[in-house]
Amino acid sequence: MTPHFMNLRLTQSSLDWFNEHNISFHNRFGSRLKIGDLISFREDLAVEPYCGFYAGNNLFRLGYMSYSNSSLPLDIEIGRYCSLAKGISIISYNHPWRCLSTNIFTHDLKTDLVIRTIKDFLPKEGSYPFVANPQKGKIVIENDVWIGQNSALMAGIKVGNGSIVAANSVVVKDVEPYSIVGGNPAKLIKFRFDGELIDQLLESRWWRYNYIDFHDLDISNPSAFLNNFSEKISSMIEFSPPPIFIRDCV
Repeated sequence: MTPHFMNLRLTQSSLDWFNEHNISFHNRFGSRLKIGDLISFREDLAVEPYCGFYAGNNLFRLGYMSYSNSSLPLDIEIGRYCSLAKGISIISYNHPWRCLSTNIFTHDLKTDLVIRTIKDFLPKEGSYPFVANPQKGKIVIENDVWIGQNSALMAGIKVGNGSIVAANSVVVKDVEPYSIVGGNPAKLIKFRFDGELIDQLLESRWWRYNYIDFHDLDISNPSAFLNNFSEKISSMIEFSPPPIFIRDCV
Protein backbone atom coordinates (compact mmCIF):
# COMPACT_ATOMS: atom_id res chain seq x y z
CA MET A 1 0.00 0.00 0.00
CA THR A 2 1.32 3.40 -0.98
CA PRO A 3 1.95 5.53 2.10
CA HIS A 4 -0.02 8.73 2.50
CA PHE A 5 1.98 11.88 3.10
CA MET A 6 0.81 14.85 5.10
CA ASN A 7 1.78 18.50 5.28
CA LEU A 8 1.36 20.73 8.29
CA ARG A 9 1.54 24.53 8.44
CA LEU A 10 3.05 25.34 11.80
CA THR A 11 1.12 27.46 14.28
CA GLN A 12 1.97 28.47 17.81
CA SER A 13 -0.27 25.65 18.99
CA SER A 14 1.56 23.01 16.93
CA LEU A 15 4.97 24.34 17.99
CA ASP A 16 3.83 24.10 21.59
CA TRP A 17 2.65 20.50 20.94
CA PHE A 18 6.09 19.49 19.63
CA ASN A 19 7.75 21.15 22.59
CA GLU A 20 5.45 19.40 25.07
CA HIS A 21 6.25 16.05 23.45
CA ASN A 22 10.01 16.73 23.55
CA ILE A 23 10.48 16.80 19.79
CA SER A 24 13.13 19.42 19.26
CA PHE A 25 13.67 21.89 16.44
CA HIS A 26 16.18 23.82 18.54
CA ASN A 27 19.80 23.54 17.46
CA ARG A 28 22.62 25.44 19.15
CA PHE A 29 21.46 28.67 17.57
CA GLY A 30 17.83 28.48 18.67
CA SER A 31 14.65 27.28 16.97
CA ARG A 32 15.02 27.01 13.20
CA LEU A 33 11.28 26.60 12.49
CA LYS A 34 8.68 29.28 13.03
CA ILE A 35 4.98 29.94 12.68
CA GLY A 36 3.93 29.56 9.03
CA ASP A 37 6.62 27.05 8.04
CA LEU A 38 5.43 23.89 6.30
CA ILE A 39 6.58 20.44 7.48
CA SER A 40 6.00 17.07 5.74
CA PHE A 41 5.70 13.54 7.13
CA ARG A 42 4.15 10.14 6.51
CA GLU A 43 0.67 9.72 7.93
CA ASP A 44 1.82 6.69 9.93
CA LEU A 45 4.97 8.36 11.28
CA ALA A 46 5.76 7.76 14.93
CA VAL A 47 8.87 9.02 16.72
CA GLU A 48 10.24 8.68 20.23
CA PRO A 49 10.45 11.67 22.58
CA TYR A 50 13.70 13.56 23.04
CA CYS A 51 14.70 13.52 19.37
CA GLY A 52 15.94 16.43 17.28
CA PHE A 53 15.18 17.55 13.72
CA TYR A 54 17.77 20.23 13.10
CA ALA A 55 17.56 20.66 9.32
CA GLY A 56 14.98 20.68 6.54
CA ASN A 57 11.22 20.38 6.74
CA ASN A 58 10.84 16.58 6.59
CA LEU A 59 10.05 14.55 9.69
CA PHE A 60 10.99 10.87 9.69
CA ARG A 61 11.30 7.94 12.09
CA LEU A 62 13.75 8.98 14.77
CA GLY A 63 14.58 7.30 18.08
CA TYR A 64 15.33 8.52 21.57
CA MET A 65 18.31 10.91 21.83
CA SER A 66 18.92 10.81 18.06
CA TYR A 67 19.26 13.98 16.03
CA SER A 68 19.84 14.93 12.42
CA ASN A 69 21.51 18.06 11.09
CA SER A 70 20.53 16.98 7.55
CA SER A 71 17.24 16.99 5.68
CA LEU A 72 16.44 13.34 4.91
CA PRO A 73 13.70 11.36 3.10
CA LEU A 74 10.35 10.77 4.76
CA ASP A 75 10.76 6.98 4.75
CA ILE A 76 14.19 6.70 6.38
CA GLU A 77 14.32 4.88 9.73
CA ILE A 78 16.80 5.93 12.41
CA GLY A 79 17.20 4.22 15.78
CA ARG A 80 18.32 5.57 19.14
CA TYR A 81 21.44 7.54 20.12
CA CYS A 82 22.34 8.41 16.50
CA SER A 83 24.29 11.52 15.49
CA LEU A 84 23.88 12.74 11.91
CA ALA A 85 25.98 15.66 10.71
CA LYS A 86 25.24 18.32 8.10
CA GLY A 87 25.11 17.75 4.36
CA ILE A 88 24.17 14.06 4.32
CA SER A 89 22.53 13.13 1.01
CA ILE A 90 20.68 10.08 -0.26
CA ILE A 91 21.41 8.43 -3.60
CA SER A 92 17.91 7.22 -4.37
CA TYR A 93 17.54 7.21 -8.14
CA ASN A 94 18.95 4.46 -10.34
CA HIS A 95 19.83 4.45 -14.03
CA PRO A 96 19.81 1.07 -15.85
CA TRP A 97 23.41 0.97 -17.06
CA ARG A 98 23.04 -2.26 -19.04
CA CYS A 99 20.71 -0.56 -21.54
CA LEU A 100 21.66 1.23 -24.73
CA SER A 101 21.84 4.44 -22.73
CA THR A 102 21.63 5.49 -19.11
CA ASN A 103 19.53 8.51 -20.13
CA ILE A 104 15.98 8.94 -18.85
CA PHE A 105 14.48 8.15 -22.27
CA THR A 106 15.10 4.45 -21.57
CA HIS A 107 13.30 4.18 -18.25
CA ASP A 108 11.41 7.26 -17.04
CA LEU A 109 8.33 8.02 -19.10
CA LYS A 110 7.02 10.41 -16.45
CA THR A 111 9.83 12.93 -16.86
CA ASP A 112 8.77 16.17 -18.54
CA LEU A 113 11.49 15.94 -21.20
CA VAL A 114 10.42 12.41 -22.18
CA ILE A 115 6.73 13.35 -22.22
CA ARG A 116 7.42 16.32 -24.48
CA THR A 117 9.61 14.46 -26.98
CA ILE A 118 7.26 11.48 -27.26
CA LYS A 119 4.37 13.87 -27.85
CA ASP A 120 6.24 15.84 -30.50
CA PHE A 121 8.06 13.06 -32.37
CA LEU A 122 6.42 9.68 -31.84
CA PRO A 123 3.69 8.76 -34.37
CA LYS A 124 0.30 8.55 -32.68
CA GLU A 125 -0.04 4.89 -33.60
CA GLY A 126 3.44 4.07 -32.32
CA SER A 127 4.61 2.90 -28.92
CA TYR A 128 7.88 3.38 -27.14
CA PRO A 129 9.88 0.59 -25.46
CA PHE A 130 10.18 1.08 -21.71
CA VAL A 131 12.80 -0.51 -19.46
CA ALA A 132 11.71 -1.29 -15.92
CA ASN A 133 14.00 0.43 -13.44
CA PRO A 134 13.08 -0.63 -9.90
CA GLN A 135 14.31 1.74 -7.23
CA LYS A 136 16.00 0.64 -4.04
CA GLY A 137 14.11 0.66 -0.75
CA LYS A 138 14.40 2.80 2.35
CA ILE A 139 17.55 3.29 4.39
CA VAL A 140 17.68 1.83 7.90
CA ILE A 141 20.10 3.34 10.37
CA GLU A 142 20.24 1.27 13.56
CA ASN A 143 21.38 2.54 16.97
CA ASP A 144 24.41 4.53 18.18
CA VAL A 145 25.43 5.42 14.62
CA TRP A 146 27.53 8.47 13.78
CA ILE A 147 27.44 9.70 10.17
CA GLY A 148 29.94 12.40 9.25
CA GLN A 149 29.41 15.60 7.30
CA ASN A 150 28.69 15.54 3.55
CA SER A 151 28.36 11.76 3.35
CA ALA A 152 26.14 10.13 0.72
CA LEU A 153 24.14 6.97 1.40
CA MET A 154 22.79 4.64 -1.27
CA ALA A 155 19.09 3.92 -0.88
CA GLY A 156 18.28 0.45 0.43
CA ILE A 157 21.31 0.02 2.69
CA LYS A 158 21.44 -0.69 6.42
CA VAL A 159 23.92 1.07 8.68
CA GLY A 160 24.61 -1.25 11.60
CA ASN A 161 24.57 -0.61 15.33
CA GLY A 162 27.52 1.33 16.71
CA SER A 163 29.06 2.10 13.33
CA ILE A 164 30.75 5.29 12.13
CA VAL A 165 30.71 6.73 8.62
CA ALA A 166 33.60 9.14 8.01
CA ALA A 167 32.90 12.58 6.56
CA ASN A 168 32.67 12.86 2.74
CA SER A 169 32.09 9.13 2.30
CA VAL A 170 29.90 7.50 -0.35
CA VAL A 171 28.27 4.43 1.19
CA VAL A 172 26.95 1.99 -1.41
CA LYS A 173 26.48 -1.16 0.68
CA ASP A 174 25.50 -2.23 4.19
CA VAL A 175 27.76 -1.10 7.04
CA GLU A 176 28.69 -3.74 9.61
CA PRO A 177 27.99 -3.13 13.31
CA TYR A 178 30.74 -1.24 15.17
CA SER A 179 32.76 -0.71 12.01
CA ILE A 180 34.32 2.54 10.83
CA VAL A 181 34.02 3.08 7.08
CA GLY A 182 35.15 5.86 4.79
CA GLY A 183 36.04 6.84 1.23
CA ASN A 184 34.40 6.71 -2.19
CA PRO A 185 33.12 4.08 -2.27
CA ALA A 186 33.24 3.64 1.49
CA LYS A 187 35.41 0.74 2.66
CA LEU A 188 36.20 -0.71 6.05
CA ILE A 189 38.86 1.30 7.89
CA LYS A 190 38.73 -0.65 11.14
CA PHE A 191 36.37 -1.87 13.83
CA ARG A 192 35.83 0.22 16.92
CA PHE A 193 36.57 -2.70 19.27
CA ASP A 194 37.74 -6.30 19.11
CA GLY A 195 35.33 -8.99 18.00
CA GLU A 196 34.54 -10.31 21.47
CA LEU A 197 33.68 -6.89 22.85
CA ILE A 198 31.53 -6.11 19.80
CA ASP A 199 29.60 -9.34 20.32
CA GLN A 200 29.05 -8.42 23.97
CA LEU A 201 27.85 -4.92 23.09
CA LEU A 202 25.43 -6.26 20.52
CA GLU A 203 24.16 -8.89 22.91
CA SER A 204 23.63 -6.30 25.65
CA ARG A 205 21.48 -4.09 23.41
CA TRP A 206 22.23 -1.29 25.84
CA TRP A 207 20.35 1.23 23.66
CA ARG A 208 17.06 -0.27 24.89
CA TYR A 209 17.63 1.65 28.12
CA ASN A 210 17.66 5.27 29.14
CA TYR A 211 21.23 6.52 29.36
CA ILE A 212 20.30 8.32 32.59
CA ASP A 213 20.25 4.86 34.20
CA PHE A 214 23.98 4.57 33.43
CA HIS A 215 24.90 7.46 35.74
CA ASP A 216 26.87 5.19 38.09
CA LEU A 217 28.59 3.14 35.35
CA ASP A 218 31.89 3.82 33.57
CA ILE A 219 30.82 4.76 30.05
CA SER A 220 34.41 5.68 29.14
CA ASN A 221 35.41 2.00 29.30
CA PRO A 222 33.05 -0.32 27.36
CA SER A 223 34.46 -3.47 28.97
CA ALA A 224 34.02 -2.11 32.50
CA PHE A 225 30.62 -0.77 31.56
CA LEU A 226 29.43 -4.17 30.34
CA ASN A 227 30.67 -5.93 33.48
CA ASN A 228 28.66 -3.64 35.72
CA PHE A 229 25.77 -3.39 33.28
CA SER A 230 25.28 -7.16 33.33
CA GLU A 231 25.01 -7.05 37.12
CA LYS A 232 22.65 -4.09 37.14
CA ILE A 233 20.38 -5.09 34.26
CA SER A 234 18.14 -7.29 36.40
CA SER A 235 17.03 -4.20 38.32
CA MET A 236 16.68 -1.97 35.23
CA ILE A 237 13.56 -1.39 33.20
CA GLU A 238 13.73 -0.99 29.44
CA PHE A 239 12.92 2.51 28.27
CA SER A 240 9.70 2.17 26.28
CA PRO A 241 7.97 5.53 25.93
CA PRO A 242 4.66 5.56 24.05
CA PRO A 243 5.22 6.33 20.35
CA ILE A 244 4.37 9.88 19.34
CA PHE A 245 2.26 10.00 16.18
CA ILE A 246 2.89 13.26 14.39
CA ARG A 247 -0.59 13.20 12.85
CA ASP A 248 -1.98 13.83 16.34
CA CYS A 249 -0.60 17.34 16.10
CA VAL A 250 -2.85 18.19 13.14
